[in-house]
Amino acid sequence: PRSHNHAGYPQGVVGADLLENMADQARRYGADLRRGEVTGLRRDGRLFIAQTDAGPITARTVLLATGVVNHRPPVPEDVHADLVDDRFFRRAIDGAGGPAALGLPADLRRREQVVLS
Repeated sequence: PRSHNHAGYPQGVVGADLLENMADQARRYGADLRRGEVTGLRRDGRLFIAQTDAGPITARTVLLATGVVNHRPPVPEDVHADLVDDRFFRRAIDGAGGPAALGLPADLRRREQVVLS
């Protein structure tokens, strides 16, 4: 899906493209990007030592990025595509004068209210 709610992308941006752009920019500024799992983190004076599945990494600073799990609501694929496209909500809100219920089951509307409001 394409997000239309990210600064610097007035025409929207696909998530994979956004991540690629962010990685490219980080590399231009000297970041050493690695994939792996950190199994431990400790201080050693003014440095951090991260234990990883590929061996230890020493750094002056650490950015914790724990990830996100997408719990998809139990709706058909076409409805889900509309749910993640904020243009759909702008049309629904502008056209109806308030948030759209989208015909979702009441328990799902309550559970997802923070996201959909």
